[in-house]
Order: sequence, then C-alpha cells, then structure tokens
Amino acid sequence: MSASTRPGGSSMSEIGDSRLMQIIGIFRRAAKKRNEILKEDLIDAVEEFARYSSLRGLPENSLNMVIDILTAPSKLDQATIAAIVKHLYPRSKVPEDVVVKVVGCFGQGQSRPTHATQALLLRWLVMVYDVLEGHNMLSQLYGLLFNFLNMISLRTHICHLLSLLTRRKHVKPFRIQALLELKRIIGNEQPLLGLLQIYKDYYPDIIVERLPPTKAGLFSHPNPEWMRKLLVIQEVNAVNSLVGSEKSSFQVVRKHGSQGGKRRKTGHLTVPEVHTYRAVESSVTLEEIGNIDDFVAKLDKLELPNQLAAVIEDPLLQKLLDLKFSETDQQRISNWLAAYLSCIVGGGAEERLLKRLLEYTNHTKNLLPAIESYLRKCLKTYIDPKQLDQVLDLLAFLPIRAFKELYVNYFALIDSILCANNIRLIGFYTRLLRNWVLLYSSQLQSSALSNDIEDTIIYYMRHVGSLIVKALRGSRQVTSSALAFYEVVASFPAKDSTFRLVLPPDSLVYHSLFAGDALSLSRLCGILAKYKWNAEESRKLSLSSLNNSWEPYSRAIIDHLNGIVMDIVNCIWRNRALSTADNSLGCNIPQELTKKYGEIANSREEDLRQLYSLTRSTALARYSKEVFSALETRDSIDIFNRHRGPLTQESLKILAAAGGLNTPWREFKKEALKDLEGRGLVGLPELMYSVLAVFSTE
Repeated sequence: MSASTRPGGSSMSEIGDSRLMQIIGIFRRAAKKRNEILKEDLIDAVEEFARYSSLRGLPENSLNMVIDILTAPSKLDQATIAAIVKHLYPRSKVPEDVVVKVVGCFGQGQSRPTHATQALLLRWLVMVYDVLEGHNMLSQLYGLLFNFLNMISLRTHICHLLSLLTRRKHVKPFRIQALLELKRIIGNEQPLLGLLQIYKDYYPDIIVERLPPTKAGLFSHPNPEWMRKLLVIQEVNAVNSLVGSEKSSFQVVRKHGSQGGKRRKTGHLTVPEVHTYRAVESSVTLEEIGNIDDFVAKLDKLELPNQLAAVIEDPLLQKLLDLKFSETDQQRISNWLAAYLSCIVGGGAEERLLKRLLEYTNHTKNLLPAIESYLRKCLKTYIDPKQLDQVLDLLAFLPIRAFKELYVNYFALIDSILCANNIRLIGFYTRLLRNWVLLYSSQLQSSALSNDIEDTIIYYMRHVGSLIVKALRGSRQVTSSALAFYEVVASFPAKDSTFRLVLPPDSLVYHSLFAGDALSLSRLCGILAKYKWNAEESRKLSLSSLNNSWEPYSRAIIDHLNGIVMDIVNCIWRNRALSTADNSLGCNIPQELTKKYGEIANSREEDLRQLYSLTRSTALARYSKEVFSALETRDSIDIFNRHRGPLTQESLKILAAAGGLNTPWREFKKEALKDLEGRGLVGLPELMYSVLAVFSTE
C-alpha cells in the first residue's frame, strides 16, 4: 500500500498548516515517552511531514517547534530523527534563534541529544548557511564552535562551518597553536588541513609550516540537490531567498575551499577571489566587511586585495574601486585579463566569462584595453553565434577615437558580420552612440581633442545614415531601429560643442511620413521637434556675449531642416501636400511627377493636397474619425445627422448646415492633436505646437 493511501494518512493536497501542527504534536509526544505513538502512526506522520516540507517548506514557527524537539533528549529512534532532519526545508530565511538552539545542543551531557543527532543538526546548519537571516550570531559563537573541534563526531562539519565563518578577526595566535597541536595529535585530517590553510592565508608569516594539499571539493555543499530544492521552495513562496532576490552587494558571502576558495572557476577560467594577504592588525580588509555601515565607516582604512582581477565577480570590490579609482589599478586588472585572453585561440572564449566581463563593463562603463584587444581579435577570426550578442554589447563601450581607426578595426568588420541583419546592426550603433553621449558629453568641452572627436561623431552618424538608406531599400522593418538611432541623436546636449546634430536621411524622413504607421510618424515628428529646439538653442548661444566662440549650425543645415518640417506641416496640417512654396522641399518628389500624381487623384475625384492630412492619411484618419464621433456622442447628435466618410473642411460645413455637429475646422484639428497626445503619440503634437503660429499664444 502506498504512503499516499495508507489508512490515517492524507494526500499531499490535503496537508495544510493545521495538519502540520498535529504532526509536530505527534513528534513531541513520541520524543517524550517511548511507545506513546504507534510505530505505524509515527511512520505516517514522518511521511506526511516530508511531503509537506518538500512541497511548501516549514514556516518559521513550525521550524522552531521541530528544532526544539530535536535539540532536546529524545525517545525517537535515530532513523526517524534522520528522516525529520533531512526534510527540514525552511520556507524563509532561518532566524538566528534557531541557530542558537542548534549550536546550544552540541557537547556532552544527559541534557543533550545523541552525538549522531548533533552531527545531523550541524550538517543541516552547514547546508542552510546561505539562507540564514544573518551571520552575526554565528560569528559571536565562533569561539564556542572552535572548542568542539575535539569532538570526533562533529569535527568534519565544524571545520566546514568555521571555514565559512572565519575572518581575520577570528584568527588568533592561541587558535593557531590549538590547530597545529590538534594536527600533531590526529594527523593530516583533510577538514582540519583545510581550516589550517585558511588561517595560513590570513597570516602566512605565523604559520610557516608547509601544509599537505587538500582534496578538491573539500568544503563543497554537503547536498547540492537538497539546496536546489530548498531554493525552489523559497522562490515558490515568494521569499527573499539566495536565488531570485535582490541581494545587497554589501552582503557578499565569501566561501573557502571548493565553494570559493582562493579562486573560482568560470568555465575554464580561474577567477581570483577577494583576499588580502600579509595584512597587519591595524588594517581593514574587504573580507571583514559585512554590511553597508561597516563599508562606510572603514572606507578610508580599507586595503585593496592582492588580486584585483577579483573585481570581475565581486560587487563590493567594484564599489571600492569606483571610490578609489586609479590608472594603476585599472592597468593591473587589464594586465591579468590580457594574460588570460591571450591564451584563447580562435576566439573561443567561455560564455560565462563574456557574461562576467559584460557585467563588469556595464558597471564601470569603461572597456578595458585587454578586452578591446580580444574583441578585435574575435572580429577578425571567428565569433560563436551564441556569443555574438555579448561581443556586440561589449563593443558598444568602445571609446571615441579617430573614425578611420574605428572603421578599419571594428565598424567594417561588424558591418560584414551583420550584413544580413540590419536591425541588429543599427541597434549596435545606437547603443554605442548612446554610451558616447552619456560618457563624453560633459568631459570633452575643454579637451584639446574635442575637434577631432567632433569630426568622429559627424563621420560616424553619416556612416550609420548610409547604412540606414541601404537598409530601407530592402526592408521596411528597419524603420523603428533607424528612428531609435536618431532619437539618441536628437537628445544631444544643446550646449555641448562636441555632439553636433546631423540630419536624418531624407529617405527615412519621407518613408516614415508616407508609410501609414502612426507610431513611426509620431516618433519622426518628435525627433524633428527636438532638432528644431536644439538648433534654436545653438543660435541663442552664438548670440550670447558669454559664448563668442560658439558656432551655430550652418545656414544649409537649418534651411534643410526647415524644409523637411514644412513638408510635414503641409501634408498633415495645411492640406498642401507636396507643395514647394514657403521653402518646402516638396518631399523631394520632382514637380513633373507631382503633377502626374495630381492628375491621377483628380481622375478619382480626390485632391492630392489633402490625401496626407490629419483626417485623410492612412496613419491618422482613423484617430481623427474617432475624435469626431466622440464629439458627436458628447453633443447627442442624432444618428441620421452624423458625419459619414472622410472628414474635410468642406464636409464639416455641409454637415453643420444639415443639422449635424457644428465645430470649426481648426478647433476640431486641435482636438485631434490632443487625442493623439492622450494615446501616447506625442511627437506630432509637439512638432505642430513648436512650428505653427496658431499655437504660439496658447
């Protein structure tokens, strides 16, 4: 008979918190008096407990109750105790009072549980170390735990627990002497050697004895599968667990042995761990920092670790280097990376290494020379398609330098690799430009290299513009990526002489205008509105007595920008599509072709000038119609007197005369612009408000 159908048992779905309390009550009674509970009932209770805990985890109060039972002398047989301890899955982080109870039950005496139970609880404490609510209490109990090294049944896991807890403040001469004496008595016991090695790492001058090597995985987690299951349980219960939660970067759990040791393996890469050797008593090391208060209080006294390459994986060291930046430290990190990356043949770097390098570069916003050199080698040899995104994300932090150098070493190769994926290619150039604006816009205004950098920016945008023109010929899907690029351009600081606007290609402008997509049209108008504002600010700066050296944009650029804007205004607002009057460009369509289009429209009883207006264009007509219908509903217009067909100025006059909604044409268009704003299509209204005189007084 299966456990799920055993008489008196419950199915997994039926086990609730109330039943859990009953089960714990059975354990308590069985622990106090032998044969108080029938053996079959106790087996059923253990199985139900195991199912409940494995599925939902134990609440804090239930965990406390079970620990109370296990840490006291008990009549339960050892197999039952082992089964209970095996399924002690805490639903949330383990509180410190549980830790105190467990440690408090260790030792000799009739008031203690059996040595086997003590060993099981100690092993469990090691397994839940990473999900403890805090480690301060355990640290305070360090001396007590150290004294249990003489107990054979506890020594292995005591060494493991001490290896996780040990910081420089714990390493005292009398403890070193005690460990060496214990080694002399019991011999080269692996856990003891591992703990001694940790002590020696802190004070190599005191422990001069050469220690035998320890085996790999000495202080690894006793049951990784159990830990994975625990983390899943805590995630399901939406608790701040070790995995899936935002961990404070000031609570870095540094482990020794194979759980971290001196070095951590990232694929085939061995990353040094944060460790400060030959520290003196008065100094403060990163290993001793437990929270943000410690970090701030001891910032001036903090010493950098011996291996700065640990910064790749250690967030606390990253913050320390941010605050104590020096070119020498950066060069040390770059040299370490160069030594490792130079060993990679054919660009076959481990994926996790690239991920770590990307995380570090994202944090510093600075591409180290060693990484840059390696990426250049990758571009010239081979890039694993699975790693291409990470390589491109790293290259998006390339520093500004002469455009020719950038083009030969990077851009030409990237263009070739991504020639079949224009969206991905333009996306890369957009990220690179955004990073340049963020990093350099405030740094180069007084730089002697400013003029050279300005030329690089201009050549760069022309290069991307030419790629966009070619891409538009083959695909319309590239429009969104292209507009994203020019949204970055439009965000250039107006008072920065380094980043000067370059107009988007005419083909992109008119493609977005006539494509029939309201979002693309709105984004284009938003870009041009920002261009207009930036150009006006530049003109004001050139006229300011404080900026005599400021050069405004050339007349040719301003005239072309105004021409593009007037084309859009003519199409959408003035019902003069493709006109060349008032400095308009006529959308760059030859007059002979415009005349032919007009004849075709006339043959269909249409007016070419109105076909791209706010109420007639394929991108905006639906929204305008919905606005007008809403106005009719608001005024309770009879259904028979409502407007039908496309909206025009003439049709509104006829409608008003027939008893329909009477609203001025201009006022209706203003309502249509407000509606577009409400829909999130703010670019078109912004452009109209900034250009049209009708809005200048509003």
